[in-house]
Amino acid sequence: MVSVSDVVVEYAVRGGGFRRSVLRALDGVSLTVCAGEAVGVVGESGCGKSTLARVMLGLVSPVRGRVEWFGHAVHDLSPRRLRGLRARMQVVFQDPLAS
Repeated sequence: MVSVSDVVVEYAVRGGGFRRSVLRALDGVSLTVCAGEAVGVVGESGCGKSTLARVMLGLVSPVRGRVEWFGHAVHDLSPRRLRGLRARMQVVFQDPLAS
């Protein structure tokens, strides 16, 4: 159903003045979720859980790696096809106040 292969996501971070650095939010993440499986992603604040979800939904493009849903590479799809695919996706975010 979904496959994430060696995904790397980096963000440019501004420092003081003209300095810029790179924050690596995901570094070589891979996972596969088959039909009928449920996966929970857990970790401390700032470890990349939300970034992983955004990459899987095609909202953030990885620097390296590949995400496939139902055999289709998410970042190669047209906006129209991606909208159709998103209708079959679901992310459940945890409410920290309710846990």
